[in-house]
Amino acid sequence: MSVIGDAFLTQDGDVFFFFGLTTFALAHIMYMKAFTLRPLNLRRAIKIYAICVTLFALYLLINHHVTRKLTGMRLYAVGFACIIYSTLLYGSFWRAVARITCLTDLKDWNTLMKCLGTVLFILSDNILVINHFLVSIPYAWVPTMITYYTAQLFLALSVVQPTSKGFFTCYSPPVQYSSPVHAINGVNLKTNGNTFRLRDELKVVEKMKES
Repeated sequence: MSVIGDAFLTQDGDVFFFFGLTTFALAHIMYMKAFTLRPLNLRRAIKIYAICVTLFALYLLINHHVTRKLTGMRLYAVGFACIIYSTLLYGSFWRAVARITCLTDLKDWNTLMKCLGTVLFILSDNILVINHFLVSIPYAWVPTMITYYTAQLFLALSVVQPTSKGFFTCYSPPVQYSSPVHAINGVNLKTNGNTFRLRDELKVVEKMKES
Protein backbone atom coordinates (compact mmCIF):
# COMPACT_ATOMS: atom_id res chain seq x y z
CA MET A 1 0.00 0.00 0.00
CA SER A 2 2.82 2.40 0.79
CA VAL A 3 4.30 1.90 -2.67
CA ILE A 4 0.97 2.90 -4.25
CA GLY A 5 0.85 5.91 -1.93
CA ASP A 6 4.34 6.92 -3.03
CA ALA A 7 3.22 6.82 -6.67
CA PHE A 8 0.23 9.09 -5.96
CA LEU A 9 2.31 11.60 -3.99
CA THR A 10 4.77 12.05 -6.85
CA GLN A 11 1.94 13.70 -8.81
CA ASP A 12 0.81 17.29 -8.38
CA GLY A 13 -2.66 18.27 -7.23
CA ASP A 14 -4.93 17.73 -4.26
CA VAL A 15 -6.69 14.74 -5.86
CA PHE A 16 -3.50 12.70 -6.02
CA PHE A 17 -2.59 13.88 -2.52
CA PHE A 18 -5.90 12.57 -1.16
CA PHE A 19 -5.49 9.25 -2.99
CA GLY A 20 -2.00 8.96 -1.50
CA LEU A 21 -3.37 9.80 1.93
CA THR A 22 -6.02 7.09 1.55
CA THR A 23 -3.52 4.36 0.63
CA PHE A 24 -1.24 5.31 3.51
CA ALA A 25 -4.25 5.24 5.85
CA LEU A 26 -4.92 1.66 4.73
CA ALA A 27 -1.24 0.88 5.32
CA HIS A 28 -1.50 2.08 8.91
CA ILE A 29 -4.57 -0.10 9.46
CA MET A 30 -2.43 -3.04 8.34
CA TYR A 31 0.36 -1.95 10.70
CA MET A 32 -2.10 -1.79 13.59
CA LYS A 33 -3.34 -5.27 12.77
CA ALA A 34 0.24 -6.56 12.58
CA PHE A 35 1.08 -5.00 15.96
CA THR A 36 -2.07 -6.72 17.39
CA LEU A 37 -4.57 -5.27 19.86
CA ARG A 38 -3.25 -7.12 22.91
CA PRO A 39 -2.73 -5.62 25.38
CA LEU A 40 -5.24 -2.93 24.44
CA ASN A 41 -3.91 -0.26 26.84
CA LEU A 42 -6.64 2.35 26.23
CA ARG A 43 -5.15 4.70 28.82
CA ARG A 44 -2.04 5.10 26.68
CA ALA A 45 -4.16 5.76 23.61
CA ILE A 46 -6.05 8.53 25.44
CA LYS A 47 -2.78 10.14 26.52
CA ILE A 48 -1.30 10.01 23.01
CA TYR A 49 -4.37 11.53 21.34
CA ALA A 50 -4.76 14.16 24.08
CA ILE A 51 -1.17 15.32 23.60
CA CYS A 52 -1.55 15.40 19.80
CA VAL A 53 -4.77 17.43 19.90
CA THR A 54 -3.29 19.89 22.42
CA LEU A 55 -0.12 20.45 20.40
CA PHE A 56 -2.09 20.88 17.17
CA ALA A 57 -4.45 23.40 18.78
CA LEU A 58 -1.51 25.39 20.18
CA TYR A 59 0.16 25.39 16.78
CA LEU A 60 -2.94 26.78 15.09
CA LEU A 61 -3.35 29.47 17.75
CA ILE A 62 0.25 30.62 17.38
CA ASN A 63 0.33 30.35 13.58
CA HIS A 64 -3.30 31.02 12.66
CA HIS A 65 -2.22 32.92 9.54
CA VAL A 66 -0.90 29.76 7.83
CA THR A 67 -4.43 28.45 7.28
CA ARG A 68 -5.25 31.29 4.88
CA LYS A 69 -4.12 29.08 2.00
CA LEU A 70 -7.06 26.79 2.79
CA THR A 71 -10.47 28.30 2.13
CA GLY A 72 -14.01 27.12 1.46
CA MET A 73 -14.61 23.42 0.82
CA ARG A 74 -10.89 22.81 0.48
CA LEU A 75 -10.44 23.71 4.12
CA TYR A 76 -13.13 21.25 5.24
CA ALA A 77 -11.94 18.47 2.92
CA VAL A 78 -8.32 18.81 4.00
CA GLY A 79 -9.31 19.07 7.66
CA PHE A 80 -11.51 15.95 7.53
CA ALA A 81 -8.93 13.90 5.62
CA CYS A 82 -6.12 14.92 7.96
CA ILE A 83 -8.19 14.08 11.05
CA ILE A 84 -8.96 10.58 9.76
CA TYR A 85 -5.40 9.93 8.65
CA SER A 86 -3.89 11.34 11.84
CA THR A 87 -6.15 9.09 13.91
CA LEU A 88 -4.79 6.04 12.07
CA LEU A 89 -1.20 7.32 12.05
CA TYR A 90 -1.09 7.86 15.79
CA GLY A 91 -3.09 4.67 16.20
CA SER A 92 -0.19 2.68 14.77
CA PHE A 93 2.12 4.49 17.21
CA TRP A 94 -0.25 3.58 20.05
CA ARG A 95 -0.10 -0.10 19.09
CA ALA A 96 3.69 0.05 18.82
CA VAL A 97 4.10 1.35 22.39
CA ALA A 98 1.16 -0.48 23.98
CA ARG A 99 3.36 -3.25 25.40
CA ILE A 100 5.91 -0.89 26.94
CA THR A 101 5.69 -0.63 30.72
CA CYS A 102 9.18 0.79 31.38
CA LEU A 103 12.20 1.99 29.41
CA THR A 104 13.93 -1.36 29.77
CA ASP A 105 11.25 -2.83 27.49
CA LEU A 106 12.94 -0.95 24.62
CA LYS A 107 15.82 -3.41 24.91
CA ASP A 108 13.57 -5.82 23.05
CA TRP A 109 14.56 -5.59 19.37
CA ASN A 110 11.07 -5.85 17.90
CA THR A 111 9.58 -3.29 20.28
CA LEU A 112 12.41 -0.84 19.62
CA MET A 113 12.09 -1.16 15.84
CA LYS A 114 8.32 -0.64 15.95
CA CYS A 115 8.66 2.46 18.11
CA LEU A 116 11.43 4.02 16.02
CA GLY A 117 9.58 3.21 12.80
CA THR A 118 6.29 4.78 13.86
CA VAL A 119 7.98 7.87 15.35
CA LEU A 120 9.90 8.50 12.11
CA PHE A 121 6.72 7.89 10.09
CA ILE A 122 4.95 10.57 12.13
CA LEU A 123 7.85 12.98 11.63
CA SER A 124 7.94 12.36 7.88
CA ASP A 125 4.18 12.88 7.49
CA ASN A 126 4.21 16.08 9.52
CA ILE A 127 6.96 17.54 7.33
CA LEU A 128 4.99 16.55 4.22
CA VAL A 129 1.69 18.08 5.38
CA ILE A 130 3.26 21.30 6.66
CA ASN A 131 5.12 21.79 3.38
CA HIS A 132 2.09 20.94 1.24
CA PHE A 133 -0.58 22.99 2.98
CA LEU A 134 0.94 25.42 5.46
CA VAL A 135 4.49 26.69 5.01
CA SER A 136 6.86 26.07 2.12
CA ILE A 137 9.99 24.30 3.39
CA PRO A 138 13.11 24.51 1.21
CA TYR A 139 14.20 21.05 0.05
CA ALA A 140 11.43 19.50 2.13
CA TRP A 141 11.64 16.28 0.12
CA VAL A 142 15.06 15.52 1.61
CA PRO A 143 14.04 15.15 5.29
CA THR A 144 10.67 13.72 4.22
CA MET A 145 12.21 10.88 2.20
CA ILE A 146 15.02 10.18 4.67
CA THR A 147 12.67 9.83 7.62
CA TYR A 148 10.07 7.94 5.57
CA TYR A 149 12.36 5.25 4.15
CA THR A 150 14.18 4.88 7.47
CA ALA A 151 10.78 4.37 9.11
CA GLN A 152 9.88 1.67 6.58
CA LEU A 153 13.23 -0.02 7.21
CA PHE A 154 12.69 -0.09 10.96
CA LEU A 155 9.13 -1.40 10.57
CA ALA A 156 10.41 -4.16 8.28
CA LEU A 157 13.12 -5.07 10.80
CA SER A 158 10.49 -5.33 13.55
CA VAL A 159 9.34 -8.69 12.16
CA VAL A 160 12.76 -10.33 12.43
CA GLN A 161 14.93 -11.19 15.40
CA PRO A 162 18.76 -10.78 15.54
CA THR A 163 20.76 -13.81 16.68
CA SER A 164 24.10 -14.16 18.46
CA LYS A 165 25.75 -14.93 15.10
CA GLY A 166 24.56 -11.65 13.60
CA PHE A 167 21.87 -13.20 11.41
CA PHE A 168 18.14 -12.54 11.53
CA THR A 169 15.38 -15.05 12.08
CA CYS A 170 11.63 -14.64 11.80
CA TYR A 171 10.05 -13.11 14.89
CA SER A 172 7.63 -15.33 16.81
CA PRO A 173 4.80 -13.33 18.41
CA PRO A 174 3.58 -14.14 21.91
CA VAL A 175 1.67 -17.43 22.03
CA GLN A 176 -1.53 -17.79 24.04
CA TYR A 177 -1.94 -21.31 25.37
CA SER A 178 -5.36 -22.92 25.63
CA SER A 179 -4.35 -24.93 28.72
CA PRO A 180 -2.29 -24.02 31.81
CA VAL A 181 0.26 -26.73 31.01
CA HIS A 182 2.06 -26.90 27.69
CA ALA A 183 4.68 -29.44 26.59
CA ILE A 184 7.80 -28.20 24.82
CA ASN A 185 10.37 -30.79 23.69
CA GLY A 186 8.82 -33.31 26.06
CA VAL A 187 9.05 -31.01 29.11
CA ASN A 188 5.89 -29.77 30.84
CA LEU A 189 6.02 -25.99 31.40
CA LYS A 190 3.45 -24.53 33.80
CA THR A 191 2.18 -21.21 32.48
CA ASN A 192 -0.75 -20.51 34.84
CA GLY A 193 -2.66 -19.12 31.88
CA ASN A 194 -0.02 -16.47 31.15
CA THR A 195 1.42 -15.59 27.75
CA PHE A 196 5.15 -16.03 27.15
CA ARG A 197 7.39 -15.30 24.19
CA LEU A 198 8.55 -18.44 22.44
CA ARG A 199 12.26 -17.63 22.84
CA ASP A 200 11.80 -17.12 26.60
CA GLU A 201 10.09 -20.49 26.92
CA LEU A 202 12.93 -22.27 25.21
CA LYS A 203 15.41 -20.66 27.60
CA VAL A 204 13.36 -21.93 30.55
CA VAL A 205 13.25 -25.43 29.05
CA GLU A 206 17.04 -25.43 28.56
CA LYS A 207 17.57 -24.44 32.20
CA MET A 208 15.18 -27.16 33.35
CA LYS A 209 17.06 -29.74 31.31
CA GLU A 210 20.39 -28.62 32.76
CA SER A 211 19.05 -28.96 36.29
